[in-house]
Amino acid sequence: MRILYLEDEPRDAELVQASLEAEDIVCDLTRADTQASFVAFLQQGGFDLILADYTLPLFDGISALKIAQEVRPDVPFIFVSGTLVEEMAIEALKMGATDYVFKTRLSRIGPSVRRALREAEERCQRKRAEEALQRNEAYLAEAQRLSRTGSFGWQVSSGEIFWSAETFRIFDFEPTSPPTLERILQRTHPEDRTRIQKIVEAASRERKDFDFEHRLLMADGSVKWVRVVGHPSALGESDDLELMGAVTDITERKKAEEKFRGLLEAAPDAMIVTNRQGQIVLVNAQVEKLFGYQREQLLGQNIEILVPERFRARHPEYRAAFFTQPRMRPMGEGLDLYGRRKDGTGFPVEISLSPLETEEGTLVSAAVRDITTRKRAEQTLRQQANLLSLTRDAIFVREMNGIIRYWNRGAEALYGWTAEEAIGEVAHELLKTVFPARFDEIEEELVLAGRWEGELGHTTKSGTQLTVASRWSLQRDDKSAPIAILVTNNDISERKRAEEERERLRRLEADLAHVNRVSMLGELSASLAHELRQPLAAAINNANACLRWLARDEPDVQEARTAARRIVHDANRAAEVISRLRSLYKQGAPAERELVDVNEVLREIPALLGSEANRYSIFMRTDLALKLPKVRVDRVQLQQVLMNLMLNGIEAMKDAPGELTIKSELNQDGQLLITVSDTGVGLPAEKADEIFNAFFTTKPQGSGMGLTISRSIVESHGGRLWASSNSSRGATFHFTLPSAGEEVPVRDTGT
Repeated sequence: MRILYLEDEPRDAELVQASLEAEDIVCDLTRADTQASFVAFLQQGGFDLILADYTLPLFDGISALKIAQEVRPDVPFIFVSGTLVEEMAIEALKMGATDYVFKTRLSRIGPSVRRALREAEERCQRKRAEEALQRNEAYLAEAQRLSRTGSFGWQVSSGEIFWSAETFRIFDFEPTSPPTLERILQRTHPEDRTRIQKIVEAASRERKDFDFEHRLLMADGSVKWVRVVGHPSALGESDDLELMGAVTDITERKKAEEKFRGLLEAAPDAMIVTNRQGQIVLVNAQVEKLFGYQREQLLGQNIEILVPERFRARHPEYRAAFFTQPRMRPMGEGLDLYGRRKDGTGFPVEISLSPLETEEGTLVSAAVRDITTRKRAEQTLRQQANLLSLTRDAIFVREMNGIIRYWNRGAEALYGWTAEEAIGEVAHELLKTVFPARFDEIEEELVLAGRWEGELGHTTKSGTQLTVASRWSLQRDDKSAPIAILVTNNDISERKRAEEERERLRRLEADLAHVNRVSMLGELSASLAHELRQPLAAAINNANACLRWLARDEPDVQEARTAARRIVHDANRAAEVISRLRSLYKQGAPAERELVDVNEVLREIPALLGSEANRYSIFMRTDLALKLPKVRVDRVQLQQVLMNLMLNGIEAMKDAPGELTIKSELNQDGQLLITVSDTGVGLPAEKADEIFNAFFTTKPQGSGMGLTISRSIVESHGGRLWASSNSSRGATFHFTLPSAGEEVPVRDTGT
């Protein structure tokens, strides 16, 4: 078959050809993409069918239809378009188009082409019949042969029967042997013979039109189906009766019907086929199971037998409306539909309608699905949601495709849309949802676990952006198939903002603490220089000694090796000082807390501050308890607290040499208690409670942040920092830390 296709997109033409080949329609498709090429191909001729897009950049389908009607009026013309609306399609059909097919529904292209070709062939046959009538009976005989339809006449009174050549071929009788009623009945299938004999007798007796189908059993044992149509006619002026009619070989149609019945039986839903009058012509086994009728009880009955009585009155009206514009669509979209079983009980159903074009006219196929379980689940979800509507949470139910089916008062209050506005919308499109991961990954987790929880971004009707804690619960039917999702959302926008503010303050506090450490180290620069100068000077002296030992006439390798070991020892001492400084200078993300031996830290800081204390003739002493448990702390922050407190003590004793005591012990509550005591000037009179306030200082160059930051660090570790005046002289700072329970022995008890 040759097809001329007016289409500017080669890919669309390839899809159409592939769809036709999938329908076993082998074709040679020629594509034209301009008016000039379309007209040129038309003039060449030889095409069986014309397909055309409705809209092209420099041409249009309606103009092409008019040209085709002028040049090739006998070639069927089908629109294949993605932009054709229903009204335009109807107008195109009125102008002479054979059919229209949407590019999004190419599954219809095969039936449409077959119908167009069949209708074109039928038009051709009628035309040939008319020409045959005008010329001679030979043309009529040829037309009958092509259509597999023979004619007959039967004079009842005489019993004489007249057949056309095609009728002889259908019955496989020789034209030389005249047909008789007895021979016809002999050729009839034994199972149909009695029925046919009764029909013939009734037709001759009652003088009524007849139309029936039956089987022929051929001489070779094959079965052939025929349709016999006739009506009575008087012979001239006499009262003698003659029955005239036609017999058609419908074997191929019956085979196609059997194939269709097979497809119908394989369908998982209840399938019902009715004609324009609403009579049931086909049902499958699922209909028997669903409605409780036997197949024979339904065939020929009106479809309203399966409709509850309260809906029957208006159902014919809906049925007639469908046949005015037959197209594939769900029935009663947005309405609750119900079916009626043989026992009179009703049940909720979902129905999809599809038109079927047949030789007998348009039929409608209805796929009926029982949704009782789904409705029950939806009702359960509504009941659950109604109970939860007493809370402030936003709750809604959505189907697996995202369509909202329930929307509670909490959702109305949170998002601004009423239930009437939200129901029927796609949830993630309405709320402009921002997901924390890919949506298909979230749904996969939901199906596997039955639940999902996470934070989502939503936008309200007024445009306000929210962060919600969302909890999804998957609902399944009695076959464990997912059917709906119960969504519970709680607005956590204020909490998220508070968390962000706390994080901002934490970073600010960390920055201040770092500045405080750098400031302290600046104050200690002279002492730190001395701490570094000692090991470095010793390393240099040992290096010179090593060179001298090696420069002798007879190098003393043993002495040189000893000097080199002292160099390594001095370099390690300098590295330890630098490492301590680096840890205090370092700024970045807070370190993870670790189990720390407090006594070890209490030894490190005095070693670091030794030179500073010596400058002012201050004696430092440690009194460390044995077998103290470890604490889980940030080591650098603990060093910072101790350095703050010890520097304050040294500062308080600059003008009068004294003693700085660092002590560790376990208090009565099982917490570690660390004290730093000095013999200095003591706490400021009448302002002892203010020393921990931000920016309060008694030092000329002090920032007033050291004790504030120290208290913040201790409290963040679950401890407490306070100060008290000594009975004789000076002040003592105390702070506690929760213990981690693991004891560590102390190497020294004091210095």
